Parts: sequence; C-alpha cells; structure tokens
Amino acid sequence: RYQIPRDGDVGIKIYNLAGMHVRTLVDGSVKAGVYVIVWDGRNDEGKLVPNGLYFYRMESSSYQKTRKLIKLR
Repeated sequence: RYQIPRDGDVGIKIYNLAGMHVRTLVDGSVKAGVYVIVWDGRNDEGKLVPNGLYFYRMESSSYQKTRKLIKLR
C-alpha cells in the first residue's frame, strides 16, 4: 500500500539479495491517491521466483525508500 500526495512519476521495483532487478511493479506517471499493489511472486518474465528475502524500492521526485520483504509461498 502506498500514497502519492500529488501527481508524478513513481517507480516501485523488486530486487534480490544480490541487488539484481527481479520485477517492476510501477514505472510511470501516477495520479495522486492511495494505491495497493500485490506482488504475485513472479519476475518480469512471468516465472515464479524462489522463496526468500527480497528488497523493494520506491522512488518518486521527492521520495526514495528501500525496504525488505519476505516471499513465502
């Protein structure tokens, strides 16, 4: 879940522990509002990735944050 206070470009990407890009969830212009994203555990090629620790990074013009997530299935 995330909130954008004003219209702008947003990027939300998932990386593995080695720092390799796994999946892009959001990449482009987004209207102000509250959004919910559910990652289905697949990479950009549509293949399921292994369970484990990953990082997601959210970036906008005024915000950058990286957080951990655990994929269990």
